[in-house]
Amino acid sequence: MTIKELAQEVSVDDRTIRRDLNTLRKANFPLEERVTAHGCKHWKIVDGGANVPIHFNWSEAIALYLGRRLLDPLAGTNFWTSAQSAFNKIRAMLGEAALGQLSKVEKTFLQTMPGVSDYSSKSELIDLLMLAIEDHKIAWVAYQSERATEPVSLEMYPYGIVYHKGSLYLVAHSRSHEIRQDAPESSPTGTPAVPTKQRASDTPILNPSRDAHEPAVPGDAHEPAAPVPVRHFKIDRVTGVDVQTLQFSPDPDFSLEKHFANSFGIFQSDDPSSKPKKIRIRFNSEVARYVQEKTWHPSQKITKEKDGSVVLEVSLNDTHEIKAWTLSFGPKATVLEPKSLRDEIKADVEAMLDGYKTKQRAKE
Repeated sequence: MTIKELAQEVSVDDRTIRRDLNTLRKANFPLEERVTAHGCKHWKIVDGGANVPIHFNWSEAIALYLGRRLLDPLAGTNFWTSAQSAFNKIRAMLGEAALGQLSKVEKTFLQTMPGVSDYSSKSELIDLLMLAIEDHKIAWVAYQSERATEPVSLEMYPYGIVYHKGSLYLVAHSRSHEIRQDAPESSPTGTPAVPTKQRASDTPILNPSRDAHEPAVPGDAHEPAAPVPVRHFKIDRVTGVDVQTLQFSPDPDFSLEKHFANSFGIFQSDDPSSKPKKIRIRFNSEVARYVQEKTWHPSQKITKEKDGSVVLEVSLNDTHEIKAWTLSFGPKATVLEPKSLRDEIKADVEAMLDGYKTKQRAKE
């Protein structure tokens, strides 16, 4: 393709494409420049050209091949597709005799996957989200929340994707939430602002903020109004993605690692300025060893008690997930502080008990 064709394909200007080509050259991608009879330059990535010089010894190749099943929960994503290509090359390197021996070893290793999401039908949506993340482009996302009866269109500034307990989550600023924090979710009206080729959707994505005939301006940057909360959106609930040509200016201090530093998973406090709370939980001697064997959070401190129990202390800005985790231990775990979390768990346990009593009375 020519530079002009590439620029039109991804809706950017020629200078952006030239910078990208220079970046690819520096990264040793096998780029080929061909000049036609009319002096027009065409560019292509050469299949089978000089590949990145990576060499595995036998034990490394075997370990990677055996570990390929760990990526199965991501089937349908570009991560999984690229990994399968690499594993096929390892297969060719090992040969049939070695693979025959490995098949026996594979049967001795099993990965359990309870509650894993299936992304085989969302590969194009995920590719578009990755494009928006990498190029800092605004995206209109059709999203059906847990309580909604149908998808709504949300304007997002996407920052990254997180894999948590078998599911993918989009981390993004959401202008739609900022504009109508207390308003009921409703589907906005308008006309898509980008060409069909940049859109993947089972549900129409409608952009109310732009006129249908207003041209997109490549290279424009949009500053999100402050403060705009960073929210998490389960990709299972995304039904369409509409990537805009308009870019946004990301927060230079944002990182996924820092963002989740005070979380016990994917949930966070709705108040971005909230300070982490100290949480202390006592685990009795029956589960004390299990608790000590793992790192549950970077801030954790574990104190051994004389009776064989242990006290786990962590600093978090949200208690949603640690509450569910504590309840999973039943009577073997007791929250010591904060009092608010103790009261929540007490209320949950009493509600559970009432539910069981109601069922028992119904049987009688």
